[in-house]
Amino acid sequence: MKKPQSKESVGRTLLVFSSATAVLLGGLLYDSKNDLKASRESLSETKEAVIDLQKEYEFIKKTNSKLTKSNKNLKQESKRLTIEKSKLVKQIKSLKKKKIEQEREMKEKKRKEQGLKEAKSSKVNKTGSTYSGYKNWKRMNVEATGYSLISDELGSDGTPNTATGTYPRAGHTIAVDPRVIPYGTKVFIPEFNKVFVAEDTGGMIKGSKIDIYMSHGNEARLWGRKTIQIYIEK
Repeated sequence: MKKPQSKESVGRTLLVFSSATAVLLGGLLYDSKNDLKASRESLSETKEAVIDLQKEYEFIKKTNSKLTKSNKNLKQESKRLTIEKSKLVKQIKSLKKKKIEQEREMKEKKRKEQGLKEAKSSKVNKTGSTYSGYKNWKRMNVEATGYSLISDELGSDGTPNTATGTYPRAGHTIAVDPRVIPYGTKVFIPEFNKVFVAEDTGGMIKGSKIDIYMSHGNEARLWGRKTIQIYIEK
């Protein structure tokens, strides 16, 4: 049978137990305080991280807004440039068309000028070769009309003979004022490149006027009235 512990022994046991309990509780309290501190520090870091994330989100949001706006502006600019490009293409086509037209006109002008030069050169050469035999003849500017026995409304008096009694011939007979160009005088007319003879006259043929006999009234009508240069044999 165990011997009952004394009060003193029980007191020492309780004291040891209380001390151990206090130490244990102290350790637990210390650990809890450390855990609480660590939790607070972690919570603070988390809050800072959240704030940083919010700031980053706002920055990204603003950047995205700017990019969206820039993208919209770029689309508008692209549309404007497309319209400008279309206008430039039309202007270029119009300028090319005008250039082609101007080149065509210039070519046509050059062709005409070349034709005039050639005609002038031909006339000069013709004058030099064909007219050279008449350079000593008297040169005169006259008003020339045409007449014919066929269709007598063009100046003929209807008689088959000229004032000198000859029968008029186209390419040969001319009517003159005999006081200016005597009958029988040879007259070279460059317009026909032929020598005519003064064989006829008329009531309207006065001074420096001549009437050229032609084969038909229509030919005389087409000739009309012209101021020409003639050469009169001296």
